[in-house]
Amino acid sequence: MSKQLQIKLLGSLQVKIGEDTAVFRTDAERTLLAYLAIHQGSPQRRDTLAGLLSPDRTDKEALTYLRNRLTRLRHSLGDDEAAPPWLEI
Repeated sequence: MSKQLQIKLLGSLQVKIGEDTAVFRTDAERTLLAYLAIHQGSPQRRDTLAGLLSPDRTDKEALTYLRNRLTRLRHSLGDDEAAPPWLEI
């Protein structure tokens, strides 16, 4: 059974997974989660997210940075054990 995710955006960002408080390593992770929570239910383009998080980087660098932030964000939310979106052969 999955745990309930609670995100509070007013004041400082607070995230609870069940009874546990999520800990984020960087402001970029908090910013990304807040942005995705606000835009919940609408698809977000990776290049748009990358540009928002890394406006001073090249497109390639920004996309790499975004991939890393998404991985760390999933880890912070306890989702690193989720099935990968590909088939390993």
